[in-house]
Amino acid sequence: MTTPTRPTRERWLGPGVAGIGTASFLADVGHEIPTALLPNLLTATLGAPAAALGLIEGIADGLAGTARLAGGAMADDPRRRRALAVGGGLPLARATDNHR
Repeated sequence: MTTPTRPTRERWLGPGVAGIGTASFLADVGHEIPTALLPNLLTATLGAPAAALGLIEGIADGLAGTARLAGGAMADDPRRRRALAVGGGLPLARATDNHR
C-alpha cells in the first residue's frame, strides 16, 4: 500500500518578495519619521509660526497631488508603462550605486 503524498506548495515569501518588502518598509520609514518630526523642528526649534508650517505642508500636498495626477495619466497608457517604471527606478539605482 502506498502512502498518499501531499502536493508541495511554492513558498510565497521568496527572495524577491522579501527584498521588495524590505525596501518598501525602509522607504516608508524614511518618509514617515521626518514627516512626523518636521512640525516640531520648524515651530519649536527654529521658531517658525504655524502659518509657515501650513504653507510648507500645503505646497507639499499640492505638488504630491500634481505628481499623482500626471503619473496616473502616464501609467494609463500601456505603451508608456515599462518606460515609466524603468525611468523611475533607474535613477534611484544609479544614485545608490557605490561602485562608480
